[in-house]
Parts: sequence; C-alpha cells; structure tokens
Amino acid sequence: MTKTKVVYLGGAGRSGTTFVSLLLSQNHDCFDLGQIRDLPDGIAKKHVCSCGKPLVLCDFWGTVAARMVAGFGLNPIERFRTGLEAFSKAAERVEDWSVAADLAPLAQAHAGFLALTAGLYRICSEVSGCPALIDSSKSPGLALALILAEEIDFYMLNLVRDPRAVCASWSKLTKKMDKLEGHQRAWNRRVLRMAQVEALNPQAFRRIRYEDFATSPLPMVQEIQAWAGLQQNTDFFVAPNEANVSWERTHLFPPVNEEVLQHKANHITIRPSQSWQKPEFARYVELAERVNFPLAETVGYQLARG
Repeated sequence: MTKTKVVYLGGAGRSGTTFVSLLLSQNHDCFDLGQIRDLPDGIAKKHVCSCGKPLVLCDFWGTVAARMVAGFGLNPIERFRTGLEAFSKAAERVEDWSVAADLAPLAQAHAGFLALTAGLYRICSEVSGCPALIDSSKSPGLALALILAEEIDFYMLNLVRDPRAVCASWSKLTKKMDKLEGHQRAWNRRVLRMAQVEALNPQAFRRIRYEDFATSPLPMVQEIQAWAGLQQNTDFFVAPNEANVSWERTHLFPPVNEEVLQHKANHITIRPSQSWQKPEFARYVELAERVNFPLAETVGYQLARG
C-alpha cells in the first residue's frame, strides 16, 4: 500500500506556520494545503482561494471536492467536518496519547472517519501531482487522526513560539482579555499534547522554535527537508534570510494568515520579531507569563530574572 506523506505543522496560532509552509512547498515534490481542517467552512462560506476563484470553482479544491464525491458518496467534505469534531472530542477524553493501547478503541470507534480523512489527503496528493503534502492545520485532533490513519506517512513538525509574542500577536485581532486568555490556555494544551505525540512516535517528530527558524531560516529549511525526506533544494533562497516565493501552485484560503493572503508577496524576508517587548504590549505579556509559565520553560522559554 502506497502511503500519502503529510508534513503536519502543529502548534498554536500566530506562530509562523504560514511562512514555514510556504517555504517548504516551493519545491515541486511538496504541495501546501494550508489549513485543510477549515476546508468545509471555507466551501460553506464561499471563501475565495488565493488563485482568485471561489473554492468550489478553484482548479485544485473544486477538483478535490468532485473527486471526494465520486469516491465517498454524498457530502464527503461535510462528513469530514462532523467526523473531525466527533473524533477530536473523543480524543480529548483520552488522557495520554502516548499510550498506544489507549488509542486503539478510539481508532476502532472512528474507523469510517479515519478512512475518509486518508482518502481526502490521497486525493489531494493525486490532484496536486505532489508526493508530499504540507498541512498547517495545527489542530492536535487532526494530527492524531493522521497518526491513526494507516494510509498516512505522517511527520509532525511542531512549531512553537514564545507565548508572550503569541499573546501580543493575538491582541492585534482582539483586545478582550478573556478571549486572549483562552488563546493562551490553548497554547498550553497544545504544548502538552505535542509532547505526547512526540513520545508516541519520536522518529517522526521534530520541534522547532519560531525564533530559531526566523534567525536561521535557510539552514532550518534544509534540516527539515532532510528530516522529512523531501527534495533537498533551497535555490529559492536568495540570501540566508530572504526567499523568492511562487504562488503559481498555491491554493490557500482564509483563515490562513490574512496579511499573507492579502499581499501574496513574491519576495519575503524572514527575521525575528521583538515587537512584543514594546510597552504597549505589557499587559498581554503579563497575561502570558501568568498563564503559560512555567510550562513554557519546557520548550525553551524563560522569564526575565532580576
């Protein structure tokens, strides 16, 4: 059985996954799915693809949707949505994902959803013509589904970012402290779940800090390519921290990073951001330090001492 290779970007939102997925998909052996978990919502809301067409008319996603109907019958994309919701809720009731024996009943109870999910990724690979898919969905639940789907050759790229920077970034979209605290508690839950995923299959797991990636993007992309068995080519980098990005084969849709979709820049510069340390973000930094530490220390972040 030929398996579909998926490099899955897991972690919290506002952690740089869109840029990383764009860079990894510049070679023709990789295709950037964006956040496939949001495909049902994108189709229902008539979101426009980065190619300029509504998703149902997009040359890629429209073809994928049609192929799914042909292979899986009525409303397969909607069934993927409801199946993912049910699977994720059931997965949250499993205390420790690193215990394989505890996952067997989950896989058995949701066998139909796992087969549908594997079929969706297989069809995406066939339509794209690429043997490897890059998925920045980030959701731990979908990651676990891909691990349990036997037809998937799964690689987990866990991208983490300083939770203080994450909180400051979210504050640009909402100033409501209760919502921001919810995002930060989600950061904690994902760190804990990713640790369990690592214990379950350490050979297919790699954690990188966004700050390290932004400091040395060229060698980091090379390391990821080697780890995941992707084409070893970084010719699209024109400098150690600058790359030319083609959108020709890219079909991203909201809620992928709104600024990236708006500008669709063909040349990007990657550099660390320290803007979260500005005084105007102080209250959000304090929130993150209260909610996310000391857990954040387990993935390499420290509180200022003094």
